[in-house]
Amino acid sequence: MSELIIYKANELVVSRYDLTEQETRLISYAVAKLNPMTNGSEEDRTVIIPYREYATAMKIDDSLAWHNLNNAVSELMQRTIEVVNPDPMAKIGKIIFQWVNQAKFDQQAQAVELTFSKEIRPFLFKMKEFIKYKLEHIRSMNNKYSMRFYEVLLKELGESKCTKKDVVFNIDNFKDLLMLEANYPTYKQFNQRILKVVIDDVNKNSNLKVSMKTQGRPVNTLIFSIEKTTKNQQLDLVKEIEHAEQAEIEQKTVKRKTAKQQVEQRRYKGLKIIMEQHQKGEIDLNDYEKKFVPRMIEIYENYNNFEKASDPQIQKADVTLAKYLPRF
Repeated sequence: MSELIIYKANELVVSRYDLTEQETRLISYAVAKLNPMTNGSEEDRTVIIPYREYATAMKIDDSLAWHNLNNAVSELMQRTIEVVNPDPMAKIGKIIFQWVNQAKFDQQAQAVELTFSKEIRPFLFKMKEFIKYKLEHIRSMNNKYSMRFYEVLLKELGESKCTKKDVVFNIDNFKDLLMLEANYPTYKQFNQRILKVVIDDVNKNSNLKVSMKTQGRPVNTLIFSIEKTTKNQQLDLVKEIEHAEQAEIEQKTVKRKTAKQQVEQRRYKGLKIIMEQHQKGEIDLNDYEKKFVPRMIEIYENYNNFEKASDPQIQKADVTLAKYLPRF
Protein backbone atom coordinates (compact mmCIF):
# COMPACT_ATOMS: atom_id res chain seq x y z
CA MET A 1 0.00 0.00 0.00
CA SER A 2 1.37 3.42 -0.98
CA GLU A 3 1.99 6.04 1.68
CA LEU A 4 -1.26 7.78 2.56
CA ILE A 5 -1.20 11.58 2.70
CA ILE A 6 -3.99 13.78 4.06
CA TYR A 7 -4.70 17.19 2.49
CA LYS A 8 -7.18 19.62 4.10
CA ALA A 9 -7.86 23.28 3.42
CA ASN A 10 -7.00 25.61 6.30
CA GLU A 11 -10.64 26.68 6.53
CA LEU A 12 -11.67 23.10 7.17
CA VAL A 13 -9.02 22.68 9.87
CA VAL A 14 -10.49 25.50 11.95
CA SER A 15 -14.14 24.74 11.17
CA ARG A 16 -16.50 23.49 13.85
CA TYR A 17 -17.43 19.82 13.89
CA ASP A 18 -17.67 17.04 16.44
CA LEU A 19 -16.76 13.47 15.47
CA THR A 20 -16.11 10.41 17.59
CA GLU A 21 -12.65 8.83 17.55
CA GLN A 22 -13.78 6.13 15.11
CA GLU A 23 -15.47 8.67 12.83
CA THR A 24 -12.35 10.85 12.91
CA ARG A 25 -10.17 7.90 11.90
CA LEU A 26 -12.56 6.93 9.10
CA ILE A 27 -12.71 10.48 7.72
CA SER A 28 -8.92 10.77 7.88
CA TYR A 29 -8.46 7.51 6.00
CA ALA A 30 -11.09 8.40 3.39
CA VAL A 31 -9.58 11.86 2.82
CA ALA A 32 -6.15 10.26 2.40
CA LYS A 33 -7.55 8.16 -0.46
CA LEU A 34 -8.77 11.24 -2.37
CA ASN A 35 -6.72 12.90 -5.10
CA PRO A 36 -6.65 16.64 -4.16
CA MET A 37 -5.39 17.58 -7.63
CA THR A 38 -8.68 16.60 -9.31
CA ASN A 39 -11.73 18.85 -9.70
CA GLY A 40 -13.89 17.09 -7.11
CA SER A 41 -16.51 15.51 -9.37
CA GLU A 42 -18.78 12.90 -7.79
CA GLU A 43 -16.40 10.21 -9.01
CA ASP A 44 -13.42 12.13 -7.55
CA ARG A 45 -15.28 12.42 -4.24
CA THR A 46 -16.02 8.69 -4.02
CA VAL A 47 -13.72 6.25 -2.25
CA ILE A 48 -13.99 2.51 -1.75
CA ILE A 49 -12.72 1.10 1.54
CA PRO A 50 -12.40 -2.70 1.79
CA TYR A 51 -12.47 -3.63 5.45
CA ARG A 52 -9.26 -5.68 5.32
CA GLU A 53 -7.43 -2.77 3.69
CA TYR A 54 -8.75 -0.48 6.43
CA ALA A 55 -7.63 -2.93 9.12
CA THR A 56 -4.11 -3.04 7.69
CA ALA A 57 -3.82 0.72 7.29
CA MET A 58 -5.15 1.54 10.75
CA LYS A 59 -3.37 -1.40 12.41
CA ILE A 60 -6.44 -3.00 13.92
CA ASP A 61 -7.72 -6.59 13.87
CA ASP A 62 -9.79 -7.74 10.89
CA SER A 63 -12.52 -8.76 13.31
CA LEU A 64 -12.88 -5.15 14.46
CA ALA A 65 -12.55 -3.41 11.11
CA TRP A 66 -15.94 -4.28 9.59
CA HIS A 67 -17.69 -3.54 12.89
CA ASN A 68 -15.93 -0.17 13.23
CA LEU A 69 -16.64 0.78 9.62
CA ASN A 70 -20.33 -0.06 9.92
CA ASN A 71 -20.79 1.92 13.11
CA ALA A 72 -18.70 4.90 12.04
CA VAL A 73 -20.34 5.22 8.61
CA SER A 74 -23.86 5.01 10.01
CA GLU A 75 -23.20 7.82 12.48
CA LEU A 76 -21.15 9.85 10.00
CA MET A 77 -24.19 10.33 7.75
CA GLN A 78 -25.63 12.62 10.42
CA ARG A 79 -22.49 14.69 11.12
CA THR A 80 -22.10 18.24 9.84
CA ILE A 81 -19.34 20.80 9.41
CA GLU A 82 -19.80 24.47 10.29
CA VAL A 83 -17.48 26.87 8.45
CA VAL A 84 -17.60 30.36 9.95
CA ASN A 85 -16.74 33.45 7.89
CA PRO A 86 -14.21 35.50 9.92
CA ASP A 87 -15.49 38.73 8.31
CA PRO A 88 -18.24 40.12 10.60
CA MET A 89 -19.52 42.29 7.73
CA ALA A 90 -19.94 39.40 5.28
CA LYS A 91 -23.44 38.60 4.00
CA ILE A 92 -23.00 34.87 4.63
CA GLY A 93 -21.83 34.41 8.21
CA LYS A 94 -21.42 30.64 8.08
CA ILE A 95 -22.26 27.57 6.04
CA ILE A 96 -23.22 24.14 7.37
CA PHE A 97 -23.00 20.95 5.33
CA GLN A 98 -22.51 17.20 5.70
CA TRP A 99 -19.23 15.33 5.44
CA VAL A 100 -20.71 12.62 3.21
CA ASN A 101 -24.05 12.26 1.46
CA GLN A 102 -23.98 8.61 0.45
CA ALA A 103 -22.64 5.30 1.71
CA LYS A 104 -22.93 1.91 0.06
CA PHE A 105 -22.15 -1.37 1.81
CA ASP A 106 -20.94 -4.16 -0.47
CA GLN A 107 -21.60 -7.34 1.47
CA GLN A 108 -19.87 -9.63 -1.02
CA ALA A 109 -16.69 -7.58 -1.32
CA GLN A 110 -16.86 -6.54 2.34
CA ALA A 111 -16.25 -2.92 1.41
CA VAL A 112 -17.80 0.49 2.02
CA GLU A 113 -18.17 3.07 -0.75
CA LEU A 114 -18.31 6.65 0.58
CA THR A 115 -19.20 9.75 -1.42
CA PHE A 116 -18.20 13.09 0.10
CA SER A 117 -20.72 15.90 -0.22
CA LYS A 118 -20.36 18.34 -3.12
CA GLU A 119 -20.23 21.25 -0.65
CA ILE A 120 -16.92 19.99 0.71
CA ARG A 121 -15.13 20.30 -2.65
CA PRO A 122 -13.40 23.66 -1.99
CA PHE A 123 -11.94 22.24 1.21
CA LEU A 124 -10.50 18.98 -0.18
CA PHE A 125 -9.74 19.69 -3.86
CA LYS A 126 -7.63 22.25 -5.76
CA MET A 127 -6.79 24.10 -2.52
CA LYS A 128 -4.50 27.11 -2.25
CA GLU A 129 -3.84 27.12 1.49
CA PHE A 130 -3.83 23.72 3.11
CA ILE A 131 -2.17 21.33 5.52
CA LYS A 132 -0.51 18.11 4.40
CA TYR A 133 0.58 15.23 6.61
CA LYS A 134 1.02 11.48 6.68
CA LEU A 135 -1.79 9.35 8.06
CA GLU A 136 0.74 7.59 10.28
CA HIS A 137 1.17 10.79 12.34
CA ILE A 138 -2.36 10.54 13.76
CA ARG A 139 -3.12 6.82 13.38
CA SER A 140 -1.90 5.94 16.87
CA MET A 141 -3.45 8.88 18.71
CA ASN A 142 -5.84 7.89 21.46
CA ASN A 143 -8.08 10.95 21.58
CA LYS A 144 -10.21 12.66 18.94
CA TYR A 145 -9.17 16.08 20.26
CA SER A 146 -5.51 15.15 19.79
CA MET A 147 -6.09 14.72 16.06
CA ARG A 148 -7.77 18.11 15.78
CA PHE A 149 -5.09 19.73 17.92
CA TYR A 150 -2.37 18.30 15.66
CA GLU A 151 -4.03 19.70 12.53
CA VAL A 152 -4.47 23.15 14.06
CA LEU A 153 -0.79 23.26 15.01
CA LEU A 154 0.21 22.19 11.48
CA LYS A 155 -1.90 25.01 10.04
CA GLU A 156 -0.14 27.54 12.25
CA LEU A 157 3.28 26.24 11.24
CA GLY A 158 2.36 26.21 7.55
CA GLU A 159 1.08 29.78 7.57
CA SER A 160 4.30 30.98 9.20
CA LYS A 161 6.45 28.85 6.84
CA CYS A 162 8.68 27.76 9.70
CA THR A 163 9.35 24.64 11.76
CA LYS A 164 9.18 26.34 15.19
CA LYS A 165 6.56 28.73 16.51
CA ASP A 166 4.70 29.93 19.59
CA VAL A 167 0.94 29.80 19.00
CA VAL A 168 -1.33 31.89 21.24
CA PHE A 169 -5.00 31.07 21.85
CA ASN A 170 -7.66 32.69 23.97
CA ILE A 171 -8.84 29.76 26.08
CA ASP A 172 -12.51 30.34 25.25
CA ASN A 173 -11.77 30.45 21.51
CA PHE A 174 -9.74 27.26 21.79
CA LYS A 175 -12.57 25.46 23.61
CA ASP A 176 -15.03 26.76 21.02
CA LEU A 177 -12.88 25.33 18.21
CA LEU A 178 -13.04 21.89 19.86
CA MET A 179 -16.77 22.37 20.54
CA LEU A 180 -16.12 22.19 24.29
CA GLU A 181 -17.48 25.62 25.18
CA ALA A 182 -20.10 24.08 27.49
CA ASN A 183 -17.65 21.68 29.17
CA TYR A 184 -14.92 21.96 31.81
CA PRO A 185 -15.84 25.32 33.36
CA THR A 186 -12.57 25.61 35.30
CA TYR A 187 -9.05 25.69 33.85
CA LYS A 188 -8.02 22.91 36.24
CA GLN A 189 -10.62 20.57 34.78
CA PHE A 190 -9.85 21.55 31.20
CA ASN A 191 -6.12 21.15 31.71
CA GLN A 192 -6.42 17.77 33.39
CA ARG A 193 -8.98 16.20 31.05
CA ILE A 194 -8.03 17.75 27.69
CA LEU A 195 -4.85 19.83 27.47
CA LYS A 196 -2.45 17.41 29.16
CA VAL A 197 -3.94 14.49 27.25
CA VAL A 198 -3.67 16.01 23.77
CA ILE A 199 -0.18 17.43 24.33
CA ASP A 200 1.07 14.06 25.55
CA ASP A 201 -0.66 12.27 22.64
CA VAL A 202 0.85 14.56 20.01
CA ASN A 203 4.32 14.35 21.55
CA LYS A 204 4.28 10.55 21.66
CA ASN A 205 2.69 9.77 18.31
CA SER A 206 3.39 12.55 15.80
CA ASN A 207 6.22 14.50 14.23
CA LEU A 208 5.58 17.54 16.45
CA LYS A 209 6.91 18.43 19.88
CA VAL A 210 4.65 20.64 21.99
CA SER A 211 4.90 22.41 25.34
CA MET A 212 2.49 24.90 26.92
CA LYS A 213 2.52 28.04 29.06
CA THR A 214 -0.43 30.02 30.34
CA GLN A 215 -1.24 33.64 31.13
CA GLY A 216 -3.86 35.31 33.29
CA ARG A 217 -5.42 34.75 36.69
CA PRO A 218 -7.68 32.95 36.20
CA VAL A 219 -6.01 31.51 33.10
CA ASN A 220 -7.36 33.10 29.92
CA THR A 221 -4.51 32.54 27.44
CA LEU A 222 -2.76 29.40 26.20
CA ILE A 223 0.68 29.59 24.57
CA PHE A 224 1.80 26.46 22.72
CA SER A 225 5.46 26.18 21.71
CA ILE A 226 5.61 23.80 18.75
CA GLU A 227 8.46 22.36 16.73
CA LYS A 228 8.42 19.99 13.78
CA THR A 229 10.85 17.16 14.36
CA THR A 230 11.01 15.93 10.75
CA LYS A 231 11.33 17.83 7.52
CA ASN A 232 7.90 17.93 5.86
CA GLN A 233 7.77 21.02 3.72
CA GLN A 234 4.43 22.23 2.41
CA LEU A 235 4.29 22.31 -1.37
CA ASP A 236 1.87 24.13 -3.62
CA LEU A 237 -0.42 21.66 -5.40
CA VAL A 238 0.59 23.09 -8.78
CA LYS A 239 4.21 22.17 -8.04
CA GLU A 240 3.15 18.70 -6.98
CA ILE A 241 1.37 18.25 -10.31
CA GLU A 242 4.53 19.31 -12.12
CA HIS A 243 6.59 16.86 -10.06
CA ALA A 244 4.12 14.07 -10.84
CA GLU A 245 4.20 14.81 -14.57
CA GLN A 246 8.00 14.88 -14.60
CA ALA A 247 8.12 11.61 -12.69
CA GLU A 248 5.76 10.05 -15.23
CA ILE A 249 8.01 11.15 -18.12
CA GLU A 250 11.07 9.71 -16.40
CA GLN A 251 9.23 6.49 -15.64
CA LYS A 252 8.45 5.95 -19.32
CA THR A 253 12.15 5.92 -20.12
CA VAL A 254 12.69 2.88 -17.93
CA LYS A 255 12.46 -0.24 -20.11
CA ARG A 256 12.07 -2.87 -17.44
CA LYS A 257 8.68 -3.47 -15.93
CA THR A 258 8.16 -1.77 -12.60
CA ALA A 259 6.16 -3.27 -9.76
CA LYS A 260 3.32 -0.88 -10.57
CA GLN A 261 3.25 -1.98 -14.22
CA GLN A 262 3.13 -5.61 -13.15
CA VAL A 263 0.17 -4.89 -10.83
CA GLU A 264 -1.66 -3.01 -13.60
CA GLN A 265 -1.05 -5.78 -16.11
CA ARG A 266 -2.39 -8.34 -13.63
CA ARG A 267 -5.44 -6.12 -12.99
CA TYR A 268 -6.07 -5.92 -16.74
CA LYS A 269 -5.78 -9.70 -17.19
CA GLY A 270 -8.20 -10.26 -14.31
CA LEU A 271 -10.77 -7.89 -15.80
CA LYS A 272 -10.43 -9.66 -19.16
CA ILE A 273 -11.10 -13.01 -17.49
CA ILE A 274 -14.18 -11.60 -15.73
CA MET A 275 -15.54 -10.25 -19.02
CA GLU A 276 -14.91 -13.54 -20.82
CA GLN A 277 -16.63 -15.52 -18.06
CA HIS A 278 -19.61 -13.16 -18.20
CA GLN A 279 -19.90 -13.57 -21.97
CA LYS A 280 -19.83 -17.37 -21.52
CA GLY A 281 -22.58 -17.13 -18.91
CA GLU A 282 -20.34 -18.42 -16.13
CA ILE A 283 -20.82 -15.30 -14.00
CA ASP A 284 -23.53 -12.64 -14.03
CA LEU A 285 -22.34 -9.02 -13.87
CA ASN A 286 -24.75 -6.37 -12.65
CA ASP A 287 -25.78 -3.48 -14.93
CA TYR A 288 -23.06 -1.16 -13.64
CA GLU A 289 -20.32 -3.79 -13.95
CA LYS A 290 -21.37 -4.60 -17.53
CA LYS A 291 -20.34 -1.06 -18.50
CA PHE A 292 -17.55 -0.53 -16.00
CA VAL A 293 -15.42 -3.61 -16.74
CA PRO A 294 -15.23 -3.03 -20.55
CA ARG A 295 -14.43 0.63 -19.92
CA MET A 296 -11.47 -0.24 -17.68
CA ILE A 297 -10.24 -2.78 -20.24
CA GLU A 298 -10.48 -0.11 -22.93
CA ILE A 299 -8.46 2.38 -20.84
CA TYR A 300 -5.63 -0.12 -20.40
CA GLU A 301 -5.62 -1.18 -24.06
CA ASN A 302 -5.54 2.44 -25.23
CA TYR A 303 -2.74 3.62 -22.94
CA ASN A 304 -1.06 0.38 -21.84
CA ASN A 305 -1.66 1.42 -18.23
CA PHE A 306 -4.38 2.74 -15.91
CA GLU A 307 -2.98 6.27 -15.55
CA LYS A 308 -6.16 7.70 -17.11
CA ALA A 309 -8.36 5.93 -14.57
CA SER A 310 -9.29 7.75 -11.37
CA ASP A 311 -8.50 6.42 -7.90
CA PRO A 312 -12.17 5.45 -7.28
CA GLN A 313 -12.17 3.56 -10.62
CA ILE A 314 -9.01 1.66 -9.63
CA GLN A 315 -10.51 0.87 -6.24
CA LYS A 316 -13.75 -0.34 -7.85
CA ALA A 317 -11.76 -2.52 -10.27
CA ASP A 318 -9.91 -4.17 -7.39
CA VAL A 319 -13.16 -4.72 -5.49
CA THR A 320 -14.67 -6.30 -8.62
CA LEU A 321 -11.66 -8.61 -8.94
CA ALA A 322 -11.98 -9.63 -5.30
CA LYS A 323 -15.67 -10.27 -5.81
CA TYR A 324 -15.44 -12.54 -8.87
CA LEU A 325 -11.84 -13.79 -8.72
CA PRO A 326 -11.03 -13.96 -4.97
CA ARG A 327 -7.99 -16.17 -5.56
CA PHE A 328 -6.62 -14.33 -8.58
